[in-house]
Amino acid sequence: MVLANLGDFLKDLRRSWRTTRPARRTSSAKRQNSLVADAAECLEVRVVPAASPVLNITPAVTVAEGNTATTEAVFTVTLSAASTASVTVVYTTADGTATTADGDYQAKTGNLTFAPGETTKTISVLVNGDTKFESNETFSVTLLTPTIAKIGTGQGTATITNDDNAPTVSIGSPGTVFEGNSGTKVASFPVTLSNPSSVPVTIHYATMDGTATVADNDYVAASGNITFAPGETTKTVEVTIKGDTKAETDETFDVKLTSPTPAAVTIPTPTATATIGDDDTLPVLSVNNPASINEGDTGTVTLLFTVTLSATSTQTVTVAYTTADGTATIADNDYTAASGTLTFAPGQTTKEISVVVKADIKNEADETILLQLSAPTNARVAVSPGTATITDDDADNQPTVRLTQPVTVTEGNTDTVDATFHVILSQATGQAVTVMIATADGSAKVSDNDYLASSATITFAPGETDKTFVVKVNGDTKLEANENFSVSLSGATNATITTATIAGTITNDDGGTVSITKTADGAETTPPSKGKFTVTQSGISATDTVVTYTVAGTAEAGEGHDYAELSGTVTIPAGQTSVVINVTPFNDAETEVPETVIVTLDEITSGDGSVELNPDTEKLTATVQILDAAGLPTLTVGEAVTYTAKQAPIKILPQATVGAATLGGGTLSISVDAVVNGNLIVDRFRFPKIRSLGTTDGFQYVNNHLVLTIDLKENVTSAAIQSFLRGLKFSTKDTGLAQATRSFVISLANAAGQLSSVTQTINVNAGS
Repeated sequence: MVLANLGDFLKDLRRSWRTTRPARRTSSAKRQNSLVADAAECLEVRVVPAASPVLNITPAVTVAEGNTATTEAVFTVTLSAASTASVTVVYTTADGTATTADGDYQAKTGNLTFAPGETTKTISVLVNGDTKFESNETFSVTLLTPTIAKIGTGQGTATITNDDNAPTVSIGSPGTVFEGNSGTKVASFPVTLSNPSSVPVTIHYATMDGTATVADNDYVAASGNITFAPGETTKTVEVTIKGDTKAETDETFDVKLTSPTPAAVTIPTPTATATIGDDDTLPVLSVNNPASINEGDTGTVTLLFTVTLSATSTQTVTVAYTTADGTATIADNDYTAASGTLTFAPGQTTKEISVVVKADIKNEADETILLQLSAPTNARVAVSPGTATITDDDADNQPTVRLTQPVTVTEGNTDTVDATFHVILSQATGQAVTVMIATADGSAKVSDNDYLASSATITFAPGETDKTFVVKVNGDTKLEANENFSVSLSGATNATITTATIAGTITNDDGGTVSITKTADGAETTPPSKGKFTVTQSGISATDTVVTYTVAGTAEAGEGHDYAELSGTVTIPAGQTSVVINVTPFNDAETEVPETVIVTLDEITSGDGSVELNPDTEKLTATVQILDAAGLPTLTVGEAVTYTAKQAPIKILPQATVGAATLGGGTLSISVDAVVNGNLIVDRFRFPKIRSLGTTDGFQYVNNHLVLTIDLKENVTSAAIQSFLRGLKFSTKDTGLAQATRSFVISLANAAGQLSSVTQTINVNAGS
């Protein structure tokens, strides 16, 4: 028993015991009986606390960031037991090493509600893709303020794993550095990152003896760490060379790189060698670092390196030279490569080397060119390479970014087509340019499923000038006017926007045509078997289509004649594709040959402007026969049947009857306006075996009708046809129904061509 108010219960129990307990007895037997009685009056009371379900969130989620767009980090929140009442809990994200300020993920706060019986919910947080090399980062999702529940594991952590390539580190040789006779010189080892990093990169370096040794006082040992700040790609390790006057061979030592941080950074070639050139017997060659030069906007300018011999020589001195890329490159058309050999005649000490620098108008950082000396004769190379700086003078020459001409696409009927917009940078630049781009509704609407909204940040890498932005346009079969949307640029960096907005036009391709066909002949039966014309429009219109027609033929219209007069006008309602013109025969006692009713479509008097009469005039005229009742096979059906979508199949013609007649062959034809979704027929029709009746080519889909024609055997009986019809079944596999009813038309003709035709209606409910 669970008690709502334990205190009240105990008071009532004590009061009851006082008024009803037995009288006191003196004997031991009486006391024993009293104890038994007291024990019998005891009531066991258990107080069971109501247990609260416990909320737990996935403690750890890992997601790879990707390079673009977003990826979902999905946390699962579970309820330890189903509750009979709704359970709610608040959730919110919080920065860890991943931050919303750095664009790592998108903050999210909300409420989860567990309906009675539910035990699982999910929280999806969008993680932004990028191409930055960085460490794995984390953020958290925390559960707060639950109702009707307790929090167990209340915080989950998402780890965003970096999937961008780490840079590689390389070290270059300073070549030969001559020691001099006294003092010191510097051997500079260039250390380079293959690509920038968004996190600091630290490398340890240390010198190692070769033939040059610290013990022999050739150079000063050096070790330490170099750190590339985010975005930096070049550093220098400098080692001090000690001068002396000893005549000795050239000597070498190494600098080795180790212990990169982060650990993902690699060092494919960790060691570089410096040569200490002995200059105690030969003159020394060195190349200067010339003054910086402005590149200009057009043409070329000449940069001069000076190569100097430390002392005159009585011999001819030669040295090879060649330019090498620094941050300026031949591939980027910054300068023209130069190489050759310098010759110093006896007594000469200075030579100049000209390097052609090419002008441009790109806004970029200052760049450097290197000049290296090698293979000297009768001298030693002391200082090489020399470095020259090309100063950028295009700081005010910022490029413009624009959208090109408007884009027009034809929508199609299904799937999507691409509307491709070009975003153009007016000129190549040495800096990355970014600009945001997004779609906006015009007469075309995202809500009307005309196109898919889209936005992005477009990035032009240095040298790029053309990017594309694709908008997905949805196909449809609606008759409608051409529609438009717009695409706009905003928020450009390192560029200015000129043409900010252009239009995208969706061209409608769903013009419709109207035609007429005979669906069934009529007969002078009782009740009359109606002849039927079907007027069909090839597309769905948002307005009524009104068509006028003329009537001809051998049959006479009007009371007392062959059939009821026709109005001369037919309307295809908005949203539908067909309508039936019924020909109702009048029954008379005369035996007569079949007579004809001919209907010809004349003009569309009102409707969508894109709808017209079928240009094939043969499809604008159809003929229905009115057959005499004598000799016709009789065919009747019961009342309309009703089917609920996705339920068990039902019989279409459970009360069909076929009168006894000698057919001698003929045909049995079944036509139904089956619902089709694209190429998929939504309706299902199940038939008994056909072989006992005759032969067929199977179903044909003609003018929105599913048609089955059976060529009957000569000896087929009316009973066999009746059994076949009563066995027909119908069902549908889609609740998105295009129409609420189906018209199931059955036509039975004998070998002489005399025909009886009836229609069974199937009412379809969408169900739940």
